[in-house]
Amino acid sequence: MDMQAINEQLIELKDYVKKRFDENDNRFNEIDKRFDEHDKRFDNHDKRFDRIETSLGTQAKKLLDHDDHFKENEERRDRIHREVMEGQDKMMKILVRLDQERTFCNKRFERHEAEIKKLGGFKKN
Repeated sequence: MDMQAINEQLIELKDYVKKRFDENDNRFNEIDKRFDEHDKRFDNHDKRFDRIETSLGTQAKKLLDHDDHFKENEERRDRIHREVMEGQDKMMKILVRLDQERTFCNKRFERHEAEIKKLGGFKKN
């Protein structure tokens, strides 16, 4: 082979390689465009996740606030229950005392009536 033929083959090979590189570059550019589109979609997803995360944070805070309110309500309910039970205990003590006084008074009246009968009853004027 002569030099001219070798040069032509080298030029053809160079053109072929350049053409293949250009094709690959175009393919890479298309892939880069697709990656850019995916990046935009991921950015949108990130924004959505940020909104959801913020919302979850707000909901968690509200949940903790409600939990505090439940604890306060439970403490208040327990306090009121204690006060009611203490009041009922006091009333029961009063009622027991009154019942005992009534029983003692009735027994005393029965004894007085028995003594009055022994002494001859009531005298009429």
